[in-house]
Amino acid sequence: MRAASHEISMEAEARNILTLAVAETQPQEDTASSAQERMKTQISLLRGLWRGRGTVTEMMYELRGDD
Repeated sequence: MRAASHEISMEAEARNILTLAVAETQPQEDTASSAQERMKTQISLLRGLWRGRGTVTEMMYELRGDD
């Protein structure tokens, strides 16, 4: 219906809708350095969650009951 009201094909209307949706979700001022900073922040938060819990190997031994 929407494509017909705009007098274009359904494929063209789908492309228009997807293009608008993608353009709305991407921040305008995103730079490589700000993306890096966000990534570093996320990684440091994850490291903080796992700090003091041992290594993956130690955790696997504990979960499996291996000695």
